[in-house]
Amino acid sequence: MLPGMDGTGLMFKPLLEKLPKNINHKIIPIPKTCFSSHRELAEKIVGSLPECPCILLAESFSGRTAYELCLLVPERIVHTVFAASFIAKPSKLTSISRYLPLTPFKNGLIPDWFLSRFLFGVEEPPIKLLHESLSQVNNRLLRNRLEILAKMDEPEERIDIPCTIINATKDNLVSRNAYHLISRIFENSNTHELVTGHFVIQAAPKTVEKILINVIKESMTA
Repeated sequence: MLPGMDGTGLMFKPLLEKLPKNINHKIIPIPKTCFSSHRELAEKIVGSLPECPCILLAESFSGRTAYELCLLVPERIVHTVFAASFIAKPSKLTSISRYLPLTPFKNGLIPDWFLSRFLFGVEEPPIKLLHESLSQVNNRLLRNRLEILAKMDEPEERIDIPCTIINATKDNLVSRNAYHLISRIFENSNTHELVTGHFVIQAAPKTVEKILINVIKESMTA
C-alpha cells in the first residue's frame, strides 16, 4: 500500500478497518527525505516490497511510484490498483502548486466544512484523520513533493501488468485526462467510478474494499 502525499499511511485506516483480517497487507511509507523524482523514490522503496508476487495499491501521489515499480520489478507485481491517482501532472494547475501556502492547510485555518466538500465530497468524512496525517510531515518534505508534481512528465513505456483504476467523479485535484492516461499506459485495465471527492478511499472505504477483494480473487485464479 503506497500512501498519498502525506506519506504516512495513516489515511488507509478507514479501508483497513473494512478489509478481512486474513488479508495480508503492508504499508510502505514515503521516506522522510527529499528526492528528485518518482523513479528515485521507487528505487528507495523497492526493497520494502514483499519477495513474493503482490498487489500494489497506489493512492494519489504514489501512482507514478507504482508505475516505476512496475518497470523495476514487474515479476513481483501481479496487479496494480490506482485510487484517485495519476502518473503525470494531475492538472494544469499543478505547475503552480509548489507555490501554495501550506500553513493554512496544516494549522486548521481552512474550515473543516470546506475541506469535507472539496476533498471528500461526502457527509461526515474522516477530517481528523487528515489533520493527523498532515501534522506528521513537515513543510519541507511537502514542498519537495509538490515540486515533484510540478515537473512530472508523461511516461512513454507501456505496461501489460493488469490494473484497476478507481476514479472519483467529484475530484477537484486530478483531471479526467490524468485519469485516462493510466488506462492508455496500462494496456490491461478496468475502471470504477465512485461519486466522491479526491479522497476516494476514505470517502467510500466499503466500496473500495469490495473492489480490492475482487482484484485479489481474480489475481489468485489468474
